Amino acid sequence: MTLSRHKQGHQISYFGKEVPYHRPAPAAEDVGLMHIHILDKVKTLKLGYINTSDSVLIYTEDATCINTYFIIDFLVDGAHAPARRPESMSWLIDKVEAFRNQK
Repeated sequence: MTLSRHKQGHQISYFGKEVPYHRPAPAAEDVGLMHIHILDKVKTLKLGYINTSDSVLIYTEDATCINTYFIIDFLVDGAHAPARRPESMSWLIDKVEAFRNQK
């Protein structure tokens, strides 16, 4: 519900920078694989939504239903390392494809 509120334009104090995954190209972009940085208390107070962290919520948006999101994973501390591993990204892409194909 909080992710949906964020996507509707509400500011969520502990959400930081939101960006798509670009690698592996073009698969990550093609499936709409996204992540949003989850901020700790210090970063929330200092910089808000423009800030990054090493904790992320990984998700995708449903291609056919408005305000429907599939939260795939939540990585606390060390979130950038898995994004550099092809096998981790392949697993995430597979999860998105399975979500989209279940209908």
